[in-house]
Amino acid sequence: MGPRIFFQYPYNATTESAPSGEISYTITNAAPAISAIADQTINKNLSTGPIAFTVQDAETAASSLVVQASSGNTTLLPNNRITLGGSGTSRTITLTPAANQSGSATISITADDGATITTRSFLLTVTGLNNAPTVTAPASLVLPKETSVPVSGISLSDADVNTANYTLTLQANFGRIQVATGLTGE
Repeated sequence: MGPRIFFQYPYNATTESAPSGEISYTITNAAPAISAIADQTINKNLSTGPIAFTVQDAETAASSLVVQASSGNTTLLPNNRITLGGSGTSRTITLTPAANQSGSATISITADDGATITTRSFLLTVTGLNNAPTVTAPASLVLPKETSVPVSGISLSDADVNTANYTLTLQANFGRIQVATGLTGE
């Protein structure tokens, strides 16, 4: 219940009848409103771009509302990677998750008019897009006919996989390739 305001009026017993009771008024403050924001899905290492939403309040100018946002999973989306933009009733939020992270986070937006706070939430899902493995190899080799040369310096890596389960395909434009057994890898 909001604050109560009481009014007092002087009473003159010689000229007026007895007062019948007190009059009270209750003043209420309408909470700010935040428009709905659809759940968002992006690939890792990308940003959402600006997502539009609106804020408004019956008693307070939209430009005077304090609008803030926070992440429910700060490993995926640290709060300092949430950017609010816009002004008045037209606002935006841009989400830039941490590098190489995937998962979900509940994003909460609040609007405060100084008396009441409204919260609106939506879900951000960051998918673990599979990056291609990288191959490091020596430069092309040109050999005379019927000769052989050992080749070293070939390495493979994959940011998405922590094991060495790779398939390497070698190809010769002319002639043949013979691969020694007992290869090791890291």
